[in-house]
Amino acid sequence: MCMLQETENIIGSAPFVVFWVDLCDCGHIVRDDYRFELLMRTLPLTDQAKILRKRSSSDKIASLIGALLVRYVLLEKNLSAKKWHSLAFQTGDLGKPYVENSKFKFNHSDEKHIVAVAIDFQGVSEIGIDLANPEDVGDSREFLIHFRPIFSDLELEQIDATISDLPPGSQQQHLSLYWALKESYSKFKGVGLHGNLQKYEFLNVSPPTPVPQQISVADQHAVYKLLPHNTICSVVSSRTSVPDFVRVDGADMIDYVTNMH
Repeated sequence: MCMLQETENIIGSAPFVVFWVDLCDCGHIVRDDYRFELLMRTLPLTDQAKILRKRSSSDKIASLIGALLVRYVLLEKNLSAKKWHSLAFQTGDLGKPYVENSKFKFNHSDEKHIVAVAIDFQGVSEIGIDLANPEDVGDSREFLIHFRPIFSDLELEQIDATISDLPPGSQQQHLSLYWALKESYSKFKGVGLHGNLQKYEFLNVSPPTPVPQQISVADQHAVYKLLPHNTICSVVSSRTSVPDFVRVDGADMIDYVTNMH
């Protein structure tokens, strides 16, 4: 059964959804030069240029899958070659993408194993999403020294108390979670990581689990959870509800888009 049919049912009952693709299940398909070029041609030249500016082939693949995923889930039951090519994206004053003549609010993120897009189909709230992998943290102390400006004194106090007795892997996971929270909030605000994020405190942060957890910050709400490959996903919005997290079969999506064209 086509994954699109499943997402249609979800959209009808859940207006706030995080769709994600596991690149380990479909990345090998796009490594074929012919398939990569075929899929690239389904996108506007501006999107193609952004993808080709990525340095590594893995980053190019993640960016391509991300661009396909956004269109795939935004068009839902109206998916067709004509609709696909008429979908027009613009960038707002704060650098946030939006769809012309649409109420949708969305944001996307990619990491070396996962690509995700968070969508508010009713346009109730701006959205920021980030994916983070603990492997990218490196040495915990050096991480805290380098990124100290984005944390408040109280955050640093709680972080130190939490990670002091943890093994290195758990320390990296905790810091990676904080990074995802801060980054997703900065994307929600459209301010970047240098937008005085000290004043937006994330306190009493529990370890991430496969079950979504919610935490409030500055009258907004962050939801975070563990995805496969120890990837942490954080979504910030003004919604009080927890979004549905929906896995999209990347191989099915690629086949559907290819056959549609």
